[in-house]
Amino acid sequence: MNLPGTVVERVAVTGVATGGRQAQQTVVLRLRNEGTQMVKPTGTLSVTDAQGQEVQHLPLKLDTFLPSTAIQYPVAVQKQALGAGQYHAKVDLTYGTSGVTSYEGDFSITAAQVAQVFPSSAPLAPPPVAAAGASAAPTTTVGTAPAQWTLFAGGAVLLVLALAGGIFLGRRGRSTDAAK
Repeated sequence: MNLPGTVVERVAVTGVATGGRQAQQTVVLRLRNEGTQMVKPTGTLSVTDAQGQEVQHLPLKLDTFLPSTAIQYPVAVQKQALGAGQYHAKVDLTYGTSGVTSYEGDFSITAAQVAQVFPSSAPLAPPPVAAAGASAAPTTTVGTAPAQWTLFAGGAVLLVLALAGGIFLGRRGRSTDAAK
């Protein structure tokens, strides 16, 4: 919905940050529609590294952006993730009948941010190899506390079922004896 009064088409880029999860890194554009009209901005986001090399050139096509609202718009990084370091973003947007916005700003990515988006786990150790002619003896490992509680709870359930079954069978036997 457009606001009443003078027609104003104005979109502001107020900053750039990084984000992402589950191995999908994003550059997040902080945008604000400072106008009175709904707009659908299109444009580009260019990211250069500390040496001035362009590492991302991404098209932008936003859906309807309501007046007097602000959003954090995630743009998915393509092909090659951005590593820890310093970067420069350049955003160019067009919208409405003649609206144009440009923004340039620096941002950084820390090693912790990269690790958050791309978590890695240590590979599993290979199983032990038995020596030739030796019998492989089973090994016992002590589980973690949650695994021990699971085993304990399972044992308790089995004990309760066994007792209930014994009581049921005992009563059944008495009622059969009483019927004779």
